[in-house]
Amino acid sequence: MHLHYLHPQHLEELVKSSGINLHIAKLNFMSLQGINAYEYLLISELLPRTNTGMVKNGWLQRYAHITEGGWWCSGLDPLNNWQTMEWGCFKPTQPRINQNGKSIKYEHPPSTPTRVFCLRVPPQVWQQVAQRYNLSMPNDISIGANGEAKGFWQWVMEQNIPLIVCEGAKKAATLLTQGYAAIAIPGITSGYRVVKDDFGKVTRRQLIPDLGIFTLKKRTFYICFDFETKPKTIAAVNNAISQLGFLFQEKNCPVKVIELPGLEKGVDEFIVAKGATSFDKVYRQSVDLEVYLAQTKPHTELTIPAALTVNCPYLGEIPFPTSGLVGVKSAKGTGKTTGLKAVVNQAKSRNQAVLLITHRIQLGRFLCEKIGINWGIGNGERRESVNQSFGLCVDSIWKLNPEDWQGAIVILDEVEQSLWHLLNSNTCKQKRVKILKIFQQLIATVLRTGGLIIAQDADLSDVSLEYLQGLAASKLTPWIVLNQWQPQRGWDVTFYDSPNPTPLIHQLELDLIAGRKCYVTTDSRTGRYSCETIERYLKERLEKLRRQFPKTLVVSSQTTNTPGHAAVDFVAEINQKIPEYDTVFVTPSIGTGISIDVQHFDRVYGIFQGVIPDSEARQALARVRDDVPRVVWCAKRGIGLIGSGSTNYRLLSYWYQENQKDNLALLSPLHKIDVDLPLVYDPIHLRTWAKLSARVNASIRLYRQSLQEGLIADGHQIWTRSNAVHNNIIRDLRLAFLATDPQDLANRRRLILEIVKVQKDWSEKRQKAKEIKRKIKEIKQQNQLVSASAIGNARDIDYVEYEQLLAKHSLTEDERNATQKYILRQRYGIEVTPMLKLQDDKGYYGQLLTHYYLTHESEYFHIRDRQEWNQQLYWGDGQVFLPDLKTYTLKVEAMRALGMVDFLEVAREFTENDPDLILLKNLAAQNSKHIKRVLGINLGSETENISAIKIISRLLSLLGLKLKRVNEAYQIDPETLNDDRQKIFAVWHQRDELMLTHLRNMGSEMVDNPSKSIPIQLCQSLN
Repeated sequence: MHLHYLHPQHLEELVKSSGINLHIAKLNFMSLQGINAYEYLLISELLPRTNTGMVKNGWLQRYAHITEGGWWCSGLDPLNNWQTMEWGCFKPTQPRINQNGKSIKYEHPPSTPTRVFCLRVPPQVWQQVAQRYNLSMPNDISIGANGEAKGFWQWVMEQNIPLIVCEGAKKAATLLTQGYAAIAIPGITSGYRVVKDDFGKVTRRQLIPDLGIFTLKKRTFYICFDFETKPKTIAAVNNAISQLGFLFQEKNCPVKVIELPGLEKGVDEFIVAKGATSFDKVYRQSVDLEVYLAQTKPHTELTIPAALTVNCPYLGEIPFPTSGLVGVKSAKGTGKTTGLKAVVNQAKSRNQAVLLITHRIQLGRFLCEKIGINWGIGNGERRESVNQSFGLCVDSIWKLNPEDWQGAIVILDEVEQSLWHLLNSNTCKQKRVKILKIFQQLIATVLRTGGLIIAQDADLSDVSLEYLQGLAASKLTPWIVLNQWQPQRGWDVTFYDSPNPTPLIHQLELDLIAGRKCYVTTDSRTGRYSCETIERYLKERLEKLRRQFPKTLVVSSQTTNTPGHAAVDFVAEINQKIPEYDTVFVTPSIGTGISIDVQHFDRVYGIFQGVIPDSEARQALARVRDDVPRVVWCAKRGIGLIGSGSTNYRLLSYWYQENQKDNLALLSPLHKIDVDLPLVYDPIHLRTWAKLSARVNASIRLYRQSLQEGLIADGHQIWTRSNAVHNNIIRDLRLAFLATDPQDLANRRRLILEIVKVQKDWSEKRQKAKEIKRKIKEIKQQNQLVSASAIGNARDIDYVEYEQLLAKHSLTEDERNATQKYILRQRYGIEVTPMLKLQDDKGYYGQLLTHYYLTHESEYFHIRDRQEWNQQLYWGDGQVFLPDLKTYTLKVEAMRALGMVDFLEVAREFTENDPDLILLKNLAAQNSKHIKRVLGINLGSETENISAIKIISRLLSLLGLKLKRVNEAYQIDPETLNDDRQKIFAVWHQRDELMLTHLRNMGSEMVDNPSKSIPIQLCQSLN
């Protein structure tokens, strides 16, 4: 093959404008003119042809524009021993125009599957690539007559070199020029293909074979797509990166994303404009796919076009359509709920039923009072009066008869959080499938019969609206109201960028001493920095200073449900009762949608440990509508990642499906559970759950950053207070000192005194923070001990009384302690002590159960998992919702396969050179992906660099055990091993033996199912 001819204009475009090495350009690109362009583009055997084999005239006419000339590019074929690839792309000089009036910039062979561009390279480029990755070139490289260094891509594959995947051949050529191993796909979605069922629904996606061949080894992929500015295009690019990245991750390949800073669109333009060094910096700053998805705030956008766009501080009456699906997106405090009054009044005049659904009881009561309908469904399981309007909690949806709501109005206030509660809350677990079925029927019935669904939220997104559209099972376009109003200046927010909230608590103490009225919102009732702990600390602190502690109220799920407590009726009359208190501490139980409209507080404090998503934290800060300063601290990273912790919703759903597939495969030889996993006929519930879970995980991973960015996006002013501020002040003072004239003694002395003063002030603040942290920890431990002692000393109740107490709307302190003691006694089977309660709070039960099943009869946990499946099937009338399943078989069998049973010998010593530990380390390196999926332990991509001691320590922690150093070796800490777990195991063993005996006596049919084997339908899987 000789070097291709390139027209000077094409040569300038490639070499000068795109920065491509001249030899790479001539090896891979050629100029075409006239009818010979047909020979390269119209190659498919599927194109209609004449008897002579010529492509029919209609196709020649369609592509007549290519005869005006252009350039062609094709590379080497990874599926045909790296021979010349017939497929490629053509850039016509005169592009054709598509149906939308846009020119088609690049043409690819029609009726031909998408391929990749693996371009030819000259020896000097191969040398650059080898130097970049610190590798040696082969000694026997063959150079073709055209100057191509043959065997380059085989070497890339053998050496497992990281690959950059970009969009378009020119960009790959530019990256190769700079010494990066880069391949190109023709479009952002061209790296994978979809597989559809007979109904046209997408069932799965798979990498194109050209990319699949590069995943045979565990290779790192870098995805580098264009910089975009349009919201829809950005969303499309993020989705494509998510799809492609997930498929690489499925093959156990790490994925990173290169983010071009702009304004240059493509990587070739960026390198030409900013230089190779600038791109190298961007390349080194590439982020892990999970972090990238977290930063892009997955599934938070609203891209559906608005039917009505306004810009007003208060919505007022909205000219809603009389039927269909309506979405209202408007900032907090802009009267979304108040605007519904007119809708409800009109419905009453027409005798049209109105149903309000929300996720919190206190919130629901508050909203119903505002819009003028009743709250609650009553004690009956079905509503009797068809035309009655009322509100209810998501948990009670199962009591509805969807047919009763034909032509009704359904209001979903705070819809994002309500749907999250619907799909994820523990309180819905027992009736989840039934609730989902009734909800789906309700939405479909209302929309089918000319009713109206109103979904509103300050953070309304495509996810919620697409879910409701999907439930309707009909094609409908949502009618969107978008209020673009934001406060001109917003709140003044002092944001403490510190490891813990002690500086903020000190500021709160000073405000209370000064007599300021403060509203304090937290995301936890218990824990170190909970409302109860902070309130008690401040009370003790002010008493010590002989200051009067202000009149205070703590509003939490416990206080609002304790008969006689002042918080019980607080939310219902919040604006009337607020002035009675100088300081109010609240938890998330006060809920979104609550509006404190009276001007009473001087400050709003927010302390967020990461228990709730950042969107809910911002909602909590907005409960007080008055424009008073906000003082905020939040953790850098949140708590409680969901599932695998992924920010990729496909990976989350895949995680649950694969785990249950493997779990059932291990169960199937013993138990006849009829299951077809996954069913993909109707994937909407699991898909929406996965998207919302990915959103939560993204918030948790970058919690502080997400909250700050969210507050700024809401139009508020952030003033950061951190260690860096003091360090910068001291630095500036020192620089000023060095800049002064040595003879200017007065100024130098003043600057030295200022430096000493700032250092002393900072030292005192750090000491104060340490003191607060120590005291807070002490109070937390005291509170936990008091609570644990109260539960340990509570009276014993039986099952009948326990059920009676569960049915009550509110419990006294004694009743609450008695129910918790009953639960612990049923769980562990031994006497409930304060210590057992404290251990249980730290996840002791799950750790103990894993240890017990690991060291006892396999039949025990097989039967337990079968019972879990059958319980879920019973609750769901033959269907299950995957995220609600809690099974152990796969986890225990995985730990057995890793040899964990042998590591539990008492007094066994562990060293890095222990043959068993070396074997464990090798197993972990070979199966790191499965260990992460099954056991939740992420050993990272470089497992071989992790010590065997660290691996065994991580595995033992799953059993609640710790290693202790003894001389030059490690042993299991006897304090963690001898903690009464053997006594509990004995009780569990006796229980399980009785169960096994009973089941054997009842016969094998009872082992399979107490009645009949119920076919499992997974509600629902993911396409």
